Amino acid sequence: MILEFLKNNKKCYQSVIVTSNSNELDMISSYIEQHSSSIEVLVPCDMRISNVYTLQRWNDPLEKKQCVLICCDDMLIDFCIVDADCLIHYDIPDNKHKFSMRFSVLQNSSNVVNKNKDLSTYIFLSNNIRDMLQLPKVVEIMKDFGKGEVDPILLKHAKNISDSLEKEKINCLLCSEVQQFGHCSRSLVCQSRHILFKQHDEPNTNIPRSGLAVVKILNVYDASHISAKLLKVNNTNNLNDEQHWSNVVDHSDTINSKLSSHFSKKNSEILHENPNPEDIVAVKIDSNNSRKITNTGYFRALVINIVDKYTTNPKVRVKLIDEGYVETISKWNVFVLPDLLKSIHTTTVDMFLASVKPIGFDKTWCTHANTCVLRHLKDGEICNNTFIVKIKMALRNTIWIKALYEKYWDSKLIKYDIKEILPEVLFNFGYADINFEHINNLTELCISAGIAKPLQSKINVETNNELSIEEYMSIYELPQPQWAHLDQDVTLVSVECFLSPKLFFVANTKYNDGLDNLQLLINKYVEEKQLEKLKHVIKGAICLAKHPQANTFSRVKIIDKFGDGTVEVFFVDKAEFLNIQLHLLLTIHPDLITYLPFQAIECSLKGIKDTLPTGNELNELIDYLFDMTENSLYLEVTDTISSTTFTGGSLYEVILYDENITVNLEFQAKFSQYCDDIQMSKIMNLINNEYNDDINVNNDEDIPYVIDETKFEIDDMNSDELKIKQEFFTDFGTAVFGEAYTDILKSSNQNIQDVKKEDSLTLTDITPLIESEPLKENINIEPIKTNKIRPVDNVKMTKDTSMKNDCKQKPKEKLQQICLTCNTNIQSIIPMCTWHQNKNNIYLKFNILEIDDFNLDYSMESINFKAQFKSYTYAFCVRLYGFIMDKSIIHKHNFDGFYIKAEKLIKTNYKWPHLFLCKKHHTYVKYDTEHIEAKDNSIWIKAMNTLKLHAKGVPLNSTENESTNSDSRSDNEELSVYEDSIDF
Repeated sequence: MILEFLKNNKKCYQSVIVTSNSNELDMISSYIEQHSSSIEVLVPCDMRISNVYTLQRWNDPLEKKQCVLICCDDMLIDFCIVDADCLIHYDIPDNKHKFSMRFSVLQNSSNVVNKNKDLSTYIFLSNNIRDMLQLPKVVEIMKDFGKGEVDPILLKHAKNISDSLEKEKINCLLCSEVQQFGHCSRSLVCQSRHILFKQHDEPNTNIPRSGLAVVKILNVYDASHISAKLLKVNNTNNLNDEQHWSNVVDHSDTINSKLSSHFSKKNSEILHENPNPEDIVAVKIDSNNSRKITNTGYFRALVINIVDKYTTNPKVRVKLIDEGYVETISKWNVFVLPDLLKSIHTTTVDMFLASVKPIGFDKTWCTHANTCVLRHLKDGEICNNTFIVKIKMALRNTIWIKALYEKYWDSKLIKYDIKEILPEVLFNFGYADINFEHINNLTELCISAGIAKPLQSKINVETNNELSIEEYMSIYELPQPQWAHLDQDVTLVSVECFLSPKLFFVANTKYNDGLDNLQLLINKYVEEKQLEKLKHVIKGAICLAKHPQANTFSRVKIIDKFGDGTVEVFFVDKAEFLNIQLHLLLTIHPDLITYLPFQAIECSLKGIKDTLPTGNELNELIDYLFDMTENSLYLEVTDTISSTTFTGGSLYEVILYDENITVNLEFQAKFSQYCDDIQMSKIMNLINNEYNDDINVNNDEDIPYVIDETKFEIDDMNSDELKIKQEFFTDFGTAVFGEAYTDILKSSNQNIQDVKKEDSLTLTDITPLIESEPLKENINIEPIKTNKIRPVDNVKMTKDTSMKNDCKQKPKEKLQQICLTCNTNIQSIIPMCTWHQNKNNIYLKFNILEIDDFNLDYSMESINFKAQFKSYTYAFCVRLYGFIMDKSIIHKHNFDGFYIKAEKLIKTNYKWPHLFLCKKHHTYVKYDTEHIEAKDNSIWIKAMNTLKLHAKGVPLNSTENESTNSDSRSDNEELSVYEDSIDF
């Protein structure tokens, strides 16, 4: 066959044939020389000095039409052959290193493959058994290095050979990578088996195949492999169900008793001479040689492999069946286990987390991921909390879980609550990715072994009966989708689609990054999985569809089905309606539904009549609205309607606007015949009221302050009581406002001593400056007239704010001092921090959407956060204004940012005025405007405000600018910007 190939291949002038067996060199060369006189054959010999002559002949001009050099793998190490036109593999070597060495003959003298030459490589296998067993390896090489698809016939033969080889591993353990991730990355050389056998892998009778189970954690191997003991089972999937739990019968005491009884007899220890993987044996473990065994005894064990096999003291690696962890013991402590003790089922199981894998191309979990999972489980174990798992499938005494939950006592709500631990913590911290193939591959292995039936619909897939949407969701095991919603607050949105002024779709721009991440997951799902075409096309079905313009798959909802092989679909995130061919519809994975709510939100412009035109007139309205809403706009919800047309959320009646226009009012100006005048007037009044409130707030400092002296009367009290109260306010004022506060009160000490002689204490007594200028109580403010919505600069206002009282003049603005000492590491980026607080906790949010790794250090007085994403390093360190409980730190990461929650050490109604202990201004820290509360009207605040007024003789709204807190907002800043401080 090789000779025929050489004769027919006119492009290859210099070819190299490589074999792994040096004994075949003479046979191949003799055959070619005898049957072809036009081919020059070169064969190196074992003597290196003679190879100089062979190399010289190889490099000389051809004497015949073709030149063929025949060598073995061992010769290539010392024998440098280059500039070959064709490489022929006579067989496949034992290892990949030798195989890669063969391709060196295609390089030129500069060790670079010559791209200008038409190079080729071929693999020839004979019909003998040894060569044919290498066919699967050849097919894998062709997939990796070949340019085209592998011949289906070759694939079929390779699969048959692989299956026959796998069936010979019937006594081997199932590959750990197959169990954990659904496939083996080195299946060609892996000694474990990669198929299932019904007699070996059928789930034990006491192992649940689905539902819920309460477990006790025994050992954590890594982030997705845990050993546990079954305590209770529940056939439902309802975590709040308390009625259908049943206890799992535990035979541990019986097993321990029978083992002790058996091996207590004389000569009962029979050595297991040749332990092999999958053997169930008895082992003797001394407590002195094990960290986890407290008492020396005998245990049931499963042999994993043999260690130090060819030494005088070989060791055996075993998994203790009932204890749930692995030990390495001497071969001389492995004994024969009676069949009676082998048959008792264990309640200890191996648990694998389903449908997850390490992020990126890692084949194992990183140390941080393992530590993170271990820490969460240890914390729950210390608190004696209950762990519940949701079971996806089972084999033998191994279960695959969809999620692991922790049931704990919530002291605040005074009830038990349940939170998800796995896989949530792995996804939140960026350690894990979705593994779409995991359970599907295991299911296919089960089907091939006859362990489980195919996951088919209860209804025949070939039936012509139309399915209901409930049956469709049940067939594909899809969860009910969540739809995005709008809060009552102002939201920045993008308008995606207009059907009419009464029905259009928007998307919250806040979740754009999350939508991009979802698209990456969908792309990966489409690339990695053998996709299944959608068989049941019904109205309302959720699936994937290929967008004709973007050429990517996206989440859709089927709107209608036509007879010409097309369907109308609604892209639930892009809010597009398109007609799609049936063959472009694919099934969707449940995780792609739950990852992010559907982003399309139905809206209606407020003030529009129900009766609207049709046809071209309606298109004119839509085109006009599209022109106005090309860019992002602010949206304010005025009403919520439960019924929707296309989405499963709510229909919102809204006002759209930006700094230049209000869409509702602009639409009225052009198409007033379609607008409700009453509703539009309400919009105008609403805008005017908000606008006037802003004007009043901005100009509040210009309004003269009239003092009602009756508010400052002090009841009669003896001198001791007055002295105690004075000392309290003096100490408190000094603590809050500094030493300057004591100087302010010095001028009023004498007057306070005479308070008993007066019926009331007035501001005139404390501040003699007022006597020289009487107060003017009349204030004339011209009404604000607003004809149209205009920026503030266009509003003309006049007011008489004349005031001659020197003590009530507006103090000079105090410039903020920007901090130049906190967070000064130039090697890292300071992330923007938004914070807020309540009585018990402080909350920090960093606007970092993607994190590869992070570190969080904290103490009672500080928090130090560092994060890494690709080549960027983020660092944020804060010495806190108050103390926190260092063990109370909770953190999480999602598509919206990185969150930190800390519990205050001292819980009072008094709130921290700023986050940093440092009093200077920090430009990268903002207070969250969504959590600003109403001013506290408690007694001590009223007293402090009264005392501030007495001490300074200025209006309360002006005293805020005298605060020593330099992080406070200056008066000329925009009202929408909050710094690292709050006013209370």
